[in-house]
Amino acid sequence: TALVPLMCLLFTAAAVAVLVLRWEALPTAFEAILQGAFEAKSAPAGALGLLGSKAVRYGVARGLVSNEAGCGTAPIAHAAAQVKQPAAQGMLGIVEVLVDTVLLCTLTALAILVSGVPLTGEGGTAMAMEAFGAVLGEVAPHLLALAVLLFAFATVLCWSHYGSECLLYLTGSERHSRLMVLFTPLSCLLGAVAAPALAWELTDTVLACMALLNVTALLVCRRTVVAQTRALTDP
Repeated sequence: TALVPLMCLLFTAAAVAVLVLRWEALPTAFEAILQGAFEAKSAPAGALGLLGSKAVRYGVARGLVSNEAGCGTAPIAHAAAQVKQPAAQGMLGIVEVLVDTVLLCTLTALAILVSGVPLTGEGGTAMAMEAFGAVLGEVAPHLLALAVLLFAFATVLCWSHYGSECLLYLTGSERHSRLMVLFTPLSCLLGAVAAPALAWELTDTVLACMALLNVTALLVCRRTVVAQTRALTDP
């Protein structure tokens, strides 16, 4: 249970260290972000993006991988908590998305911008490692690699639990739910040898199907959700 907090603290400490050491470049980084978001040429680009650009699709897909928002998987973990109000636990799920997507992603973007490394368009992990290494020295890539390793290992454990709980719900048998003990290492092996493009396409397709089913279920159960949420503020 301490893997994810440890990873977040490790990564946050490294990102903050980069920002502190390159604090003089922070105004320029914020200026670049704001100019890129609000300059005139961004308007038509944004309009085209809404019509289905690859950038929007890629951003939404990576967001689903990052925070699971809307997929219906995180509630499986939250359901194990002992709370008086279910909606109160649901609020913690919102905080998770805030920390993951807003805080950590913003820190990563700022660290890359202030580091001075060229924006080559490589993968996010590669760019972050290069940026951290340029500011913190040779130890930084190793710390970042450790953070990624902890995140990956925690993800494997987490999704194995999700699969076990789903099999238990669908079959009603704990014996069947234990099949995930076999499926998990097999899936790790297949993911390690499969082409990255194929792995990402498969992941995006599965998460899209999950999100579609989950959002549909939320719409069907919307009255219950509203009632539970209002119960938080009722005296």
